[in-house]
Amino acid sequence: MRRILITGASGFIGRHLVQSLERLKYDVYTTSRRLDGVKNCKSDITSEETKEFISRISPDTLIHMAGISDVRQSHLRPVEYHKINTGGTLNVLSAMATVPNSEIIYLNSGGAIYDSDQALPI
Repeated sequence: MRRILITGASGFIGRHLVQSLERLKYDVYTTSRRLDGVKNCKSDITSEETKEFISRISPDTLIHMAGISDVRQSHLRPVEYHKINTGGTLNVLSAMATVPNSEIIYLNSGGAIYDSDQALPI
């Protein structure tokens, strides 16, 4: 059974992806600042704890979606956004570099281009 790690699992896309992969009987692990559970690392992607979690579970596939995405706030707090989005991604990738025969899927959405008042689905 493939072991899959999803970063940003508490986001809109992440929640649905976790549910879909679990229905398909994948062994799904997650990282999220908001979720609890045995298969979740409740920490920020910039943390050493996240790196240790990745090394410990040694996923076959990492699906990376974690970060912060409020475009308006990113202009007000660019250093924080850079630290989390860029530094956090580097942290996750460096942990995955220690996992042999693994693959990385980077997913992002174009959510910033849509009007937040628009009805779903868009």
